[in-house]
Amino acid sequence: MKPLLRCLTSSSTEWPLTSFGLLLFRVALCCGLLTHGLPKIQNFSTLRETFPDPIHAGPAIALCLVIFAEVICSTLVMLGLFTRLSAMPPIFMMIVAVFVFHVNDPFQAKEPALFYLSGFSLLFLVGPGYFSVDGILSRIFAKTKVSEVKSETN
Repeated sequence: MKPLLRCLTSSSTEWPLTSFGLLLFRVALCCGLLTHGLPKIQNFSTLRETFPDPIHAGPAIALCLVIFAEVICSTLVMLGLFTRLSAMPPIFMMIVAVFVFHVNDPFQAKEPALFYLSGFSLLFLVGPGYFSVDGILSRIFAKTKVSEVKSETN
């Protein structure tokens, strides 16, 4: 009973419930963003001529960058692989959406972009948690480092 109580009341990201919550949050957030990115891939040929271009690189390049952020980066974040680095393009994209495209729109039009901006910013600050590829890699590298230190001291 005590381990369960400790698990339920701990605020550490090492505890299973916190990391499980981060896993659920990553998957839900990224699945939501994928529903915006996958149609852009499916309709690439029609969108590439008319897609908004805030960076003045051409509509096709802007569309490719948005697809990269919405599909590739959100898939990496969902897996918890290079999470902080992979969260940066969606954060930048949502900043542009809120402060460039929807700057004069009512809050309801800004709300989805603000939601994704908040979610990816949270994951950038907190990290992916224990149940992630990043977590697995850090545990592998930590064991390797410990075994190297032990072999050097012997």
